[in-house]
Amino acid sequence: MAEEVEVRGQDRLSSRASCEVETPQNDYMQSRDLYGNDAQLARTLSGCELLQSVTYSLCLTFLRRDSPNLSFYASRQPNADDDIGRYAEQRVIRYVQDTCPHELVDKELHFRTGTALVETVDGRKSYDLSRESDWNLQRIIRPNYTGPVHVEIHREYIALRICAEANKTFANTKRDELASMKCKAADRLRYFPRLDVELIASCGTIAKMIAEDTSSAMDSAEKEGFANTVYHDARALFTSCIHAQLDIRCLKRLIENGWNDGRLKVQPLEEDDLCHEACRTNFDNLLEWQKSFRVAEFLTVGHHQDFDTEQTVPFQYCPNRAQEVNTSRENSTSGNAIVQTQARSSDKDTARCGSGPFSEVFRVKMDPSHHKLAVDKDTPFAVKVFGDCPLRRKRDFAQELKVLEQLQRYPHAHIVTHLATWTQNDKYYMLSPYATCNLRRYMANWQFKSPQRSTPTLWILAQLRGLADALCSIHNLFEESKIQSPSHLSVPARTLGYHHDLKPENVLFFSTQDSTQLDRHTGEGSFRVADLGSVKMNTLRIESVNARWSAGTATYAPPEQETEGLTSRPYDIWSMGCIFLELLVWALFDYDAVRRFSHQRHSHCEASNSIPSDAFWIIEKGGHAVKKHTVTDQVNRLRGEILRKQHLPFDQVLRVVEDMLIIDSRKRIDAVSVWNRLDQIYKSAVADFEEVERVFADVSVQTGSIYSKSY
Repeated sequence: MAEEVEVRGQDRLSSRASCEVETPQNDYMQSRDLYGNDAQLARTLSGCELLQSVTYSLCLTFLRRDSPNLSFYASRQPNADDDIGRYAEQRVIRYVQDTCPHELVDKELHFRTGTALVETVDGRKSYDLSRESDWNLQRIIRPNYTGPVHVEIHREYIALRICAEANKTFANTKRDELASMKCKAADRLRYFPRLDVELIASCGTIAKMIAEDTSSAMDSAEKEGFANTVYHDARALFTSCIHAQLDIRCLKRLIENGWNDGRLKVQPLEEDDLCHEACRTNFDNLLEWQKSFRVAEFLTVGHHQDFDTEQTVPFQYCPNRAQEVNTSRENSTSGNAIVQTQARSSDKDTARCGSGPFSEVFRVKMDPSHHKLAVDKDTPFAVKVFGDCPLRRKRDFAQELKVLEQLQRYPHAHIVTHLATWTQNDKYYMLSPYATCNLRRYMANWQFKSPQRSTPTLWILAQLRGLADALCSIHNLFEESKIQSPSHLSVPARTLGYHHDLKPENVLFFSTQDSTQLDRHTGEGSFRVADLGSVKMNTLRIESVNARWSAGTATYAPPEQETEGLTSRPYDIWSMGCIFLELLVWALFDYDAVRRFSHQRHSHCEASNSIPSDAFWIIEKGGHAVKKHTVTDQVNRLRGEILRKQHLPFDQVLRVVEDMLIIDSRKRIDAVSVWNRLDQIYKSAVADFEEVERVFADVSVQTGSIYSKSY
């Protein structure tokens, strides 16, 4: 049977892996035993009123402190009745009570968290089921789903003691439970997840501990009122005191002095907050460990936060080897394989995705209970850490944050925007979606199918159009003017931007969530412009601007930067034209041809005794810039290959690229024109392929043959 394996324990950022295993009778609950013993549940699960094509999997996991976790897995057809989940849950809990009674002796079972994973032909989507009562299958399975649908419900529980263990006080019992919930974060930090803190500080636990307390002079009515205050306002503070072995009178003094969870989030406790002199040792312990309880949360996309030194950001480094992609060739059936591995703090070096003069990028995972940045809480992210030069670091971070905030007002499918930013310990952090790879690595690891087949061709045309549209968004960002204009000027101010460092390394590829849905040759997904820290913004009242600024990457820089020292929006058009040209070389030939093209441009400089460079232009003796003849030769070679294959869309794209690579920046096509022309090329290609498909379908009907789509 298919068993769901929970990887939990001392270092637990939850991860799951499905595999085919033989399930030992003594370790896991067997679905056949469960359903064999309950005919009503079997009948309930056997009929599917919701969708006949839906299959349903239920995984219930019970976290255990000192032994392997207990998991139950079943797969049946669901019923439209929302009570099915709750009924199944109750039956499984009774099964645990019958077969493993020692697991629940003097304990109470608590719901911890839940997720629903819906898998369709279009990919996967995850839903957060964080509420114990959330079992609504009709909300999860939308009516517009077509084809087979598989729903996996994951429910996680933990049994916590409701009375003291032998030879221990109730406070010490809870302290031991709390110690087992400690998790590892990056840079060897430890923290307690919010979910577990809330479970430990349950209403019953707080009331019981305060009722049994003898350190304070409260009567029963006062204790009841104080317990209510703690439960609503100070659960994290209560748990911190349990961990530090501070008694209830210390907690009461702290609350009387204005401390609660809200204040603790933004301000750490200090030595001056000592409750009683006799408690100094334990209070020092609280100060030492408060960082583990003051754990950052990311609840709003795009929000910036400033964290003090006594807060923990709950992420772990994930080794970057997990993004390695298997090269797919014509006779290969393997596609991109992304192996997600839980990381330790010592994995920082292997988690490094890239680095520059003033920043580094790492692959990380956030604790699922501490963020709302993605639907799939277990998804990896990329965190950019700005470098060691304080002035440059602050300037670079502020510049990129300004651009991203501006762009986030108008989200674009082909621009990578940030999910969260924060500062801590004089360092600057920026969290973004994690990409499968950059464009250069993508071309090196995937082979493009024959352009005569529709899906790869339409996909690449859509990506070219999308990147051109992204450039339009960067070049034309509108906002209300904050400048008082003379009365005779009615033209609103316009924010103009330019990227300044477009190159294959700054174009990222994001695959679809389900790798089984990828075309093994095109790696279906999307390209997105990234590294927006190099974007420059100007608020202007004129149509165009040329600014003097330092160089981006020399290979893709235009000639006017060398001849005139200028950078502006035409700079980006040239750079994007170079990228598009390399993409055409890859699509019509292969990545080896892209590398040869670079070597040929470099060799051109050596032959003409110029400074070695693989740029697409060269300065002649008279000081004039011209395109290298190797670039012109490559364009002619591409045109010949296109004509040989009679593939009109790529010929039209090549004409656009030629207009992007005009030496004179004043005559170079602009981003809007690039997008308009690529949009027309894409729409025409769609219409042409649909017409071909219709003709072949008609022929197949007339001849009685089976028509096979070339997808």
